[in-house]
Amino acid sequence: MGKNEIRKRMLDRRRQLTENRIEEDSRRAETRFCEMEEFRRADQVFAYMSVNGEIGTRHIIRQAFKDGKEVYLPKVVGKHEMEFYRIFSEADVTEGKFGILEPCSDEMVDWKKEKASVMIVPGVAFDKRGNRIGYGAGFYDRYLEKVLKGSPELLLTALAYEFQIVEYVPSEEFDRKMDRIVTPERCINTFEK
Repeated sequence: MGKNEIRKRMLDRRRQLTENRIEEDSRRAETRFCEMEEFRRADQVFAYMSVNGEIGTRHIIRQAFKDGKEVYLPKVVGKHEMEFYRIFSEADVTEGKFGILEPCSDEMVDWKKEKASVMIVPGVAFDKRGNRIGYGAGFYDRYLEKVLKGSPELLLTALAYEFQIVEYVPSEEFDRKMDRIVTPERCINTFEK
């Protein structure tokens, strides 16, 4: 199966989820994420506001604020480009491109600062080796290629339903692999594979 077929199947399956299933699985995956040592040690958390049946991120964002961490969300700044901007509360967002909530602030992340960081990367399918199928526009691949060249230490993590873990995801050399995938049932450490 090619990326487009996998993407379509996963999005169709996600659309069939009930609100109760989304809430229950989100809470379990978010709790598992917040229990990770890397999250507890992180000074900065890079997240996104979940939409359209994605595993939720709001509990993680709330926990990060409660723990005194810096929280950054992506904002579309060009045709296929994004940047991460700091938010200071859950209310510090407005609807942006694609109907996704984006930061209102103009405080962009400074990658030159040496801070322990964890990033949640969205996707529609993953394999156990960390390969990812995104939504098809390449925002995250382009962004990560740009910021990870001089590479600050950054744990790339995905949140997924168990059904989003597939046997094989086709990948290309510019695709960034996830270091960890967190589902309601488990954490998959892909850097050991």
